[in-house]
Amino acid sequence: MRNEDDLLRVIKKAAMEAVKASMPTAVVYGKVTKTEPLTVQLDAKRVYDDDFLVLTKAASDASLSVGDKVAMIREDGGQRFLILDKVV
Repeated sequence: MRNEDDLLRVIKKAAMEAVKASMPTAVVYGKVTKTEPLTVQLDAKRVYDDDFLVLTKAASDASLSVGDKVAMIREDGGQRFLILDKVV
């Protein structure tokens, strides 16, 4: 029974790591660093320009400015971000 439990634990761990590595959709927050072209910084290393950003109508109407914090949804795979709105 012990070997079966160990095997099951290893399989579960491998499955969880595979899901995490695939970068499923997630809510993330960033900071506007430029408005023309729109550029958002997620952390010290990751900065995305308008090639990777999609704005909702609410985000477009929010008149984003440098320094604004924005809520975004990272698309599956992590290559594009949907900016939902400015965080107030």
